[in-house]
Amino acid sequence: FMIYPAFLKKGDMIGITATSSGARNEIDIMEIENGKKNLKEIGYSVIETDNVRKADKLVSSSAEERAKEFYELWCLDEVKHIIASAGGEFLMDMLPYLNQYRLEEKNPKWVQGYSDTSLLNFYLTTKYNIATVHATNFGGYGRKEIHPAFLRTLEMISNGKEKLQESFELYESEHINWQEGKE
Repeated sequence: FMIYPAFLKKGDMIGITATSSGARNEIDIMEIENGKKNLKEIGYSVIETDNVRKADKLVSSSAEERAKEFYELWCLDEVKHIIASAGGEFLMDMLPYLNQYRLEEKNPKWVQGYSDTSLLNFYLTTKYNIATVHATNFGGYGRKEIHPAFLRTLEMISNGKEKLQESFELYESEHINWQEGKE
C-alpha cells in the first residue's frame, strides 16, 4: 500500500537540500532568498542544509554528504516537506549512501522536485512505497510572485484534494531570469 505523508499545514517547516546541484551563481542565490521569503509570506518556515549554497562544477557536495544532509532533514520532526534546491546530473551517486539509513523508521515526508530529483522520488516510491511530488524544484518558488501552478502543488499536499494541473499560459524558448527579465 502507498504511504502518504501527513498533509502540510500553515506554520509547518519546509526543508531545502541540494540532492545534486547547488546554487551556482547570483541568480540561484536570489531565487533561494526570494523562495524563502515567498513561502514565509504564505505561512511556512524554511530551513536549508549547508550544501544548498555550494557548487563545485555540477554538484553541491560529495554523494555521501548529500545523502547525509537529506537524511538529517528526513529525521527532523518539524520538517514536513523536503524540496530539492535544483536538479542536476549526479543524484544517482547519493543513492547507495541513502541505503545505509532506515528511512522507513522515520515519519515519511513529502519530497518534491523534478529533473535529476525524479530519480530520488522514484527511489522513495519504489523502495519504501512513499508518495512523492514531481513538481518544481525550490527555485520555482523564488520568482517575484509564485506561479499559480506551484501554489496548486502546495495546496494539493495541504488538503489531499485533487487539483487540475493546467499548462502554463506561455513557455520559455530561452532561459529567463524571472527576477530581472531576460539574461
